[in-house]
Amino acid sequence: QEALARPMSNSSTEAEETLPLPKDAVQSICDAVSSRSLTGLMEASKKISGASHRYRIVHGIALASATFSAFSLAWNLSLFSGETLPSDSAALPLSARAAGKTGLVVSIILIIGTSSSIWVDLGHKGPVADHSMRFLTSFKMLNLALKIIATLNPGKNQLEQLLPSNFTCSLAHLDGVTSVTAANLFYSDWPSTCNSTCSDVMAVPNRTALHEVLQSTDYRAKVVDLDIGDTISCFQPNANHDSWAYASLVAATLFTLLLTLFLTFTAATQPDKQDQLKKKHVARPMCMTTGYVLLFMCSKMGLACMTIAAAAGPQHMLSQVHAGGVAVASLGSLQPTLPVIFALAIAGMLTNEFARLTDDPEKHFAAARSADGIRALSDPIIVLSLPSLLIVLASLFGLPMGLGLKVAGYCTMGVMLGAILMVAGAGVGAE
Repeated sequence: QEALARPMSNSSTEAEETLPLPKDAVQSICDAVSSRSLTGLMEASKKISGASHRYRIVHGIALASATFSAFSLAWNLSLFSGETLPSDSAALPLSARAAGKTGLVVSIILIIGTSSSIWVDLGHKGPVADHSMRFLTSFKMLNLALKIIATLNPGKNQLEQLLPSNFTCSLAHLDGVTSVTAANLFYSDWPSTCNSTCSDVMAVPNRTALHEVLQSTDYRAKVVDLDIGDTISCFQPNANHDSWAYASLVAATLFTLLLTLFLTFTAATQPDKQDQLKKKHVARPMCMTTGYVLLFMCSKMGLACMTIAAAAGPQHMLSQVHAGGVAVASLGSLQPTLPVIFALAIAGMLTNEFARLTDDPEKHFAAARSADGIRALSDPIIVLSLPSLLIVLASLFGLPMGLGLKVAGYCTMGVMLGAILMVAGAGVGAE
């Protein structure tokens, strides 16, 4: 328990006597529907909302989400079908397959932990009693980050060699070329009407050819944001995807994202919530509340952006350069998204801590007794958010980039500012 904790109830049922029971909430919905009463329906909705925040209900929903995630990841890892996730990586130090395996392990740990929490709360003995819900939230956010990486990560086997025949015109300087490089695209006599037949052109680092290219006088000497020795490839993101297995992974990611909304949302500006912050020795309640609102909105928007980009294709998360009339995306620009994904995910843990902090310990079994959790979680979020500065600066200086990368960069900047406000509002606690 936290340092300022009062004696904790023996079970969630004892602490949550004021919250409606699930069966009563369902009965209220049925009665309101049968009577066709709008007022009754609104009252029943409030009961459903209250009942859904019971300790066992939250863990039950999290258990269902973890089970779905484990099934989806197992399916994509060849346990039920052919290989779906690539075992190599064209841009990140972690392949999609490695992220998927790690996510599966986290899902299994989450299933064991949430099941044990429910089991212990029912009066039995078990390995985990997650009274603070930090176990559930931390593993859920880690699971979400790993699933986004698994769906977003392009493998080398999804890159096909770009050939001179992939262009809409015949180019004399490409005769005899077996592998198109960025230098070929920056050829001085490139026709403005010559385009590529590949819809997604990617630049893959190839430093070995750089010295030879620099010795040639036929190419422009200055190339901005694209190494002229880079190999140009055609990106086929669905080359080895089992459509149903991959769709289940995207669905599991969306389900987890919706669950994070449910776990971390609270009506922070209500008077009783602000009173709880004052009782728990928060130095500047309004400063912390402002930081929470900013961090909540930015983190969820950024995670939604990442999830959509993962489903639609990683090319939406890349910076782009127009070379010879061809829009070339740089796979190297995907690297800063790795810490950004974890920063956005961990931000969910911070918003969950704030939601617990505003709960009354006498009415909510998992309520926080002090702001120690917020003080501990803010630092890693701020550090992981720092790469977003590069993304925002590149955007401000006019570097072309995918909409997903731009939105994620600004959202992560908002997360960093929100975390700073929250830790500043927390102060040092009671003397």
